[in-house]
Amino acid sequence: VLGGDCVQSGMAERAIKAGGHIRVGHEDWAGDSPRPSNSELVREAALLCHSVGRPVATAAQAASMLALAPRGTGTIA
Repeated sequence: VLGGDCVQSGMAERAIKAGGHIRVGHEDWAGDSPRPSNSELVREAALLCHSVGRPVATAAQAASMLALAPRGTGTIA
């Protein structure tokens, strides 16, 4: 959701229920209310995942899905 809040808009729930993945954080958030912290955005998304029965990826799992190098190597897998 460009220019909005993916969790509050309902798009995150639709994506998760369809088997997709979501990304949250300040760079992805634009809303009318005071800006939440990154940890608040992640917590909200994690609660949504748990409420619909989807596990939250660990940092290592997310890095693997995105084909990122292990931390500290400086290379892309």
